[in-house]
Amino acid sequence: MIGVCCAYEIRRLGRSVVLLERGEIGGATASASGGGVLCHTKNLPLLIALTWKSMRLYEALREDAGVPYEVNGSYVPYRSEAEAVFVRERVDWLTREGVRVESLDAAELRARMPHLARDVLGASYAPDDAIVPPGDACLAVAGAAAARGASIRPHTEVRGFDVVDDRVRGVVTAAGVIGCGDVVLAAGPWTLPLAAGVGVDVPIHFEKGEMLVTSPVPYELRGRVLAPAVLAAKFATNLTEGHFSVGLAVGQDPDRSIRLGATRELSGFDLTPSSRAREALLEEFGRFFPSLMPLPVVGHTVGLRPVGSHKRPIVARCPRPAGLILACAHGGDGIALAPVTGWLVAQMLAGAVTGFEESLGLS
Repeated sequence: MIGVCCAYEIRRLGRSVVLLERGEIGGATASASGGGVLCHTKNLPLLIALTWKSMRLYEALREDAGVPYEVNGSYVPYRSEAEAVFVRERVDWLTREGVRVESLDAAELRARMPHLARDVLGASYAPDDAIVPPGDACLAVAGAAAARGASIRPHTEVRGFDVVDDRVRGVVTAAGVIGCGDVVLAAGPWTLPLAAGVGVDVPIHFEKGEMLVTSPVPYELRGRVLAPAVLAAKFATNLTEGHFSVGLAVGQDPDRSIRLGATRELSGFDLTPSSRAREALLEEFGRFFPSLMPLPVVGHTVGLRPVGSHKRPIVARCPRPAGLILACAHGGDGIALAPVTGWLVAQMLAGAVTGFEESLGLS
């Protein structure tokens, strides 16, 4: 999603652009994403500012590209007093940062979500949060970029970069070298080996995330629902190798299929679906929505979240080699921050100043 947004925004500025994708458009990391565009899950003012900008850009993409971006809010329900304290503290902090968020008691929440478990005590609710089906969004933005003149080339694996006199002059593929003036490296988990090939050390690690997808269901789950455990794991800075956790992160696509996450695991470059994750996800969903079990699961996806050492994205030019721009380290916010990342890259190529440069640097 980040790649197609970069291509779209670069082409909007009138520059020629070629998008190279090793597989199908939207078939890799995006296909394993939940699709939330949420301020509710952010814990840094920088991330809130970026998400706000992305929301405005998604609204424009809905008009220009037909991206199915739907504003339907998000909920963080709690089941214990300890979770209630966590959620209330989050409400206070988000409110101070300018995010619209409110507290719902059990009766108010159950009126909106009658399928919720009876032991849910309340929730926070962010009405401006949104959801976008990642695969459909990728295809829509890629189509809009192509309509503006971008060259979209799926099934074209990048093998490295042609560097001459300490400057990137082209991209190496199986079919040969594609010459260019600048390269935007937005390859998700494949960023590390490609950057390392030209001597660039990118400070990221991988957090494996697994998700289940159902067939369309006859009921509606409006808005995205996230357990406090998801936020606690996302914010944590002390996870160690082998860590595995699960917390509810559920949303519904326009066709009424459900995307059920989310696990978080430090396991290196591992894209293997696990029975442990499947069982944990179903158990977690059953804790919050017992009356909706069993779920008609038809898919099991795995993605790798590239997480930066400072828990913020990297959108920056590399000092060396010249001409290489990194767009990575979005963690679990790649879909949410894809439009603003594309905009930032395009502004960088145009020589404009956005005010985010220092916060999103490589160091």
